[in-house]
Amino acid sequence: MNLNNTEKKILNVLKEGEDYGVGIARKLNKDLTFYTDLYSLESKGLIQSRWGEERDLENRGGARKKYYSLTEAGKSYFSE
Repeated sequence: MNLNNTEKKILNVLKEGEDYGVGIARKLNKDLTFYTDLYSLESKGLIQSRWGEERDLENRGGARKKYYSLTEAGKSYFSE
């Protein structure tokens, strides 16, 4: 599968476990423009996303975190 450098770096971050968008951006020293790479990986079936809990919305300005993790296909990418 053909992946760009940022997509490969995202997979490596998620290899360590689930993380949310801003957390991934911090680990990669990227601004939030890398979200197109997240969407690309999700459409390729290598990662999946889920919305975080709504409990802490007041402290977060009403925004929920979206968490990303590797799918089975994403995990198998490392054994190719």
